[in-house]
Amino acid sequence: MSYDPVDADKKDIQDDSVIDKLEFFRNYDPELTWTKEEETAVIRKWDFLVFPWICVMFFFLQLDRGSIANALTSTFLKDLGINIDDNNLGTIVFMIAFIFFEVPSNAVIRRVGPSVWIPFLMVAWGTVSIGTAFITDKGTYYVARFFLGVTEAGWIPGTLVYLGEFYTRAELGTRLGVFWGTITFATAFAGLISYGILGNLQGYGGLKAWQWLFLIEGLGTLVWGILS
Repeated sequence: MSYDPVDADKKDIQDDSVIDKLEFFRNYDPELTWTKEEETAVIRKWDFLVFPWICVMFFFLQLDRGSIANALTSTFLKDLGINIDDNNLGTIVFMIAFIFFEVPSNAVIRRVGPSVWIPFLMVAWGTVSIGTAFITDKGTYYVARFFLGVTEAGWIPGTLVYLGEFYTRAELGTRLGVFWGTITFATAFAGLISYGILGNLQGYGGLKAWQWLFLIEGLGTLVWGILS
């Protein structure tokens, strides 16, 4: 007995021009059928191989976002010659860039596809994080925060599009619960990682501890993005 996979999600898509804009629906065949067992096997493969990988990517996103907050517990402000108000302005710069570039990023993802754009963004913000280790003053701090906002802007929407191309609405709910739960996991580990780096690498190799923090976390992000 054949199983018809055309559920409510796919029935909503009637316009071929819409299908063509979705990376994995370009080859969508409404007449194609397969067994329930075959679909379950594919979903399980995604659950154990692809979805955890995406959660690790999200982990690095949250890790890099929290780097500044952890750096503030070191000599970060003093070394750059800035105060807490300057730091808060840097946060505003980050948010403006993040909000402004979210829409353009979503436009690009429809052209190149999530499987290309998502890893690219990760490599980009990992590079920015590494570069943050070498900022020297207020101006370079604002530049780093701006470009971090630009490169992180489209990652979450792009990832949600990517997941939505493989899971139905019913299946996606549980996965998104796990996905967003990664924030708590990342927050807990960020504190432990920063404690180890800030407490042991001050002055090592001629660098400040906060510089090592951005270097190590940024390098981890960069490597994971390249592997993705």
